[in-house]
Amino acid sequence: MDFPTFEEAFRLTKINCWLLGIDGVNIHFRFYLIFATFFPVIFEELGFLITKASAANFVTLLGLIPCIIYCVVSVTKVVVVFLNRVKVVQLIKRVEQLYLKISKDAKKKEIVRHEIIFVKRLTKFLLVLNMTLVSVYNFSSLIIMPYHYITTNTVVYHLPYPVLVPFSTEACLPWFVVYIHSITCGYIAVIFSATMDALYYILVTHVCINFMVLHDDFLHLKFKNFVNLTECIQSHQHFIQLSEDLDAIFRLPNFINVLVGSIQICALGFCITVGDWSDMPGYFIFLSTVLVQLWMTSMFGEKILSSSSSISEAVWNCYWNCTDVKTQKTILLVLMRSQKPQKLTAYLFPVICISSFTKILSNAWSYFSILQSVYTPPA
Repeated sequence: MDFPTFEEAFRLTKINCWLLGIDGVNIHFRFYLIFATFFPVIFEELGFLITKASAANFVTLLGLIPCIIYCVVSVTKVVVVFLNRVKVVQLIKRVEQLYLKISKDAKKKEIVRHEIIFVKRLTKFLLVLNMTLVSVYNFSSLIIMPYHYITTNTVVYHLPYPVLVPFSTEACLPWFVVYIHSITCGYIAVIFSATMDALYYILVTHVCINFMVLHDDFLHLKFKNFVNLTECIQSHQHFIQLSEDLDAIFRLPNFINVLVGSIQICALGFCITVGDWSDMPGYFIFLSTVLVQLWMTSMFGEKILSSSSSISEAVWNCYWNCTDVKTQKTILLVLMRSQKPQKLTAYLFPVICISSFTKILSNAWSYFSILQSVYTPPA
């Protein structure tokens, strides 16, 4: 596969942002219209959760919790990017300039080719996965309703997401109105989440590939008699600032992801074990989506850690002992700073990495075990 241009790597994300009404620092009217259309569904689902709370509805309500969390997380991601859109645009411009420099060097292109192609394919895969998830939920009613009519000879107006509305949906027209609103909100939630996740993955990848290129530059200082040392140090400082800006923008979404990830996994896993067969496809795909999303968030956090910490290894192996004392002192300072790796954080959770993902799974299993021990199936 050819080395993608910066525009190609960002194309899908830019298209989705344009659909949402976000065009750089400019916000179009349709953004507020989409937001106003979507936001009520959170309260409709919360209203159903509160008013229908009972042991008989336990599994249904438990299956609704991941949907509410998904909507809340999606809205949070969009709001964070909306409020920090100037910083995001500036960050994109800075990584674009660095990417153009890399694309002019054949050797550097080979160093980063795999990472760029991987994130480009990943963003497409995640969008397809999320669209598949919401489509299964959205169109389940069109399968369940005819099946129920054929088997019982009665019409049941089934909605893809349990919601509380101020009128009855046990008639064709009100059901149709609520159904169209529900599936529209489902697709909006997916575009919200997939677009912001793609932006996060792409920006993290661009920060990482610059650390990878810098790693190679430090290793080859010995062949250039350390004449590029000052340039390497300036680049290192610049990349550190990029990673810190990235962390500041996405700290809140990462915090919410880590905070509620265990609840989503626990609720979906439990619903799979005790839920109705008609809901199984949605539960399985939803669980897969949550796991993939949490894993990717943790993996990209790990990438920042490993790529930034690799600089200290390169500095140590650049034959610094063969140069003069002044250069050795400078390299020692770089070595000391590079031993403190850059990281993505989430407020109370200090580092986003693979170990944070295993912690989420551990917590989810603990919650699942508690639910299994206290749950009593309705008679």
